[in-house]
Amino acid sequence: MRNVAGLNYKLNLSLSQCIPRRYLVEMEVEMEVFVVKENKKIIFDGYAYTVHHNLVSSLRWKCSNKISKKCPGILVTSKNYKNPTIEVEHSHAGDANLETVEKAKAEMLKRVSTFSTSTPSQIFAEVINQVPEQALTSFANEETTKRMLRRKKNKGNPKKPSCLSDLTINNEWAMYKDERFLLFDNGPESNERIIIFSLDEGLVHLSEADTWFCDGNFKLCPEFFMQLYVIRVKKYDKFITPIFCLLQNKTRSTYEEMFTAIFNKCSENNFYPDPKIMNMDFEQAVIQAAKSVFGEHLLIQGCFYHLCQSTHRKLQELGLQNKYNHDNVFSHYCSMIDGLAFLPVEKVIEGMKYLKSICAPDNTDILDYFDNTYVTGTYRKVGVLKFRRIKPLYPPE
Repeated sequence: MRNVAGLNYKLNLSLSQCIPRRYLVEMEVEMEVFVVKENKKIIFDGYAYTVHHNLVSSLRWKCSNKISKKCPGILVTSKNYKNPTIEVEHSHAGDANLETVEKAKAEMLKRVSTFSTSTPSQIFAEVINQVPEQALTSFANEETTKRMLRRKKNKGNPKKPSCLSDLTINNEWAMYKDERFLLFDNGPESNERIIIFSLDEGLVHLSEADTWFCDGNFKLCPEFFMQLYVIRVKKYDKFITPIFCLLQNKTRSTYEEMFTAIFNKCSENNFYPDPKIMNMDFEQAVIQAAKSVFGEHLLIQGCFYHLCQSTHRKLQELGLQNKYNHDNVFSHYCSMIDGLAFLPVEKVIEGMKYLKSICAPDNTDILDYFDNTYVTGTYRKVGVLKFRRIKPLYPPE
């Protein structure tokens, strides 16, 4: 019986290649139907169909080009999409690549629906590279497909908050893959909102590191926050970022709460961070906060990049930007000022004396600023004729 059934099946398939479809309506031929969207759209034999009628024991499908091409094509299948039969012929040619294209689009939609850091453009590129070359011509316009992916991705996102008090992070948004990622959130009612992200593995690396590299970015932070503050450490000759903080402002109290939260969360997991050195921006609020939480013994090291930025901002404040842009001698002299950072600590004073000895009269303002802030400091009047030296805000050591 099995052999007879197999023979009949092969016979029906053979007949389907030489007999017009309208004569095969009564034949039960088990051929594959690709379901694009259940009870909505299917692909069969190079044609796309959308549901037309949901009958008692079958589904009736109309050609997806019924309106655009006025195609009368009708397909009937069982409720489980088996036994497809053409009831009314199409008025246009089919596309042999249609199923390949729809499967690729379905894969794109599947990937964009999952929690992923990949953008719609990246997902499109990843999938399209796996599509056979002959099928690419059947694909919709690239921008149209990407727009479809963006709509799908945004549809699964939570409603955009109108203010920080509306922002809550929970469920999958507090996770990275299957791990907890949200470390700390002081809550919607806080006037200084702080949200910290880190994996447990990141806390381990942070606790093992003697040197932390801290920096705030004011351009990459999302709406309602002032900065994205990160802490990086060196591990296996590479720099990694175990801590990401969203901060509403840059006050000392905010930084203190941030460092305290990191320390407490590490302690809860039996990790005990004890940094010896912190490399950070020339910002008194964060420096004082770090020493308050981790101890006065903490050695603060300024970043050369931020040092150069500070000098450049002072140039602009003094109205010397145009001179710096067009006077090569002056711009070179400014570079020498910043270059004091590369001298041994015990040689910095000597280097400053040299710069003063070659300083042109109209360059003293920028040199005095650097000397007062980073090298020798300023003087404060005590009484009528007495002055006392005040340490620089950021001394060389």
